[in-house]
Amino acid sequence: MKKPVEPVTYSGLVYFAPSGDWAWRIFAGSEDVVRGAGYANAGEARAECQEILNDYDPEAEIVVEQPVGP
Repeated sequence: MKKPVEPVTYSGLVYFAPSGDWAWRIFAGSEDVVRGAGYANAGEARAECQEILNDYDPEAEIVVEQPVGP
């Protein structure tokens, strides 16, 4: 007998990378499945993340982590 397949929860994360650019990651549960980097601002990174995330789950949440100042 086959085990039932657990539904996968997708999510996105937009963050300020150590390189000084904005980047994003998409997760399936806790697994990192796709990434993007090199964006000038959080808005550009979030828009691209949303476009890609729509292929997985258009209702998935995207968290934007703002950099912490000195």
